[in-house]
Amino acid sequence: MQMTSLKNQLTETVTTTFTQSLRLIRIAMHKNALFTIATRNWQFFSDSPKAFVTIHTKPIIYNMSTTSCSCALTPLCAQVATIDNIILPGLMVGCFPLESLLKSNLNYCIIKHLLISYREITIIHLKH
Repeated sequence: MQMTSLKNQLTETVTTTFTQSLRLIRIAMHKNALFTIATRNWQFFSDSPKAFVTIHTKPIIYNMSTTSCSCALTPLCAQVATIDNIILPGLMVGCFPLESLLKSNLNYCIIKHLLISYREITIIHLKH
């Protein structure tokens, strides 16, 4: 009885600590306006191609099911991933890779072989 109570308390404590740590990371990433390497949250552009230019940023807008979502306002924006207009069900892309991963499910593993086949066909096509 006491062991079960201790186990349940430990599980709750670990879960709470993990959730709080993850939340802190998510907030820090968004509040610090970190840019992702794949430019999934902010887009860089310049007004004109000169020797000295000013680089501007524009937040990426994701089209959620019924509304649009701006990465400038929330890090939670995400939409279903597509490659060459092929929808990848269950795989999400969004402002930050962590958020996308948390919103994704394992359905995309089912179509993994399709992606590998698509890549192989593309490579073969490019060689010829």
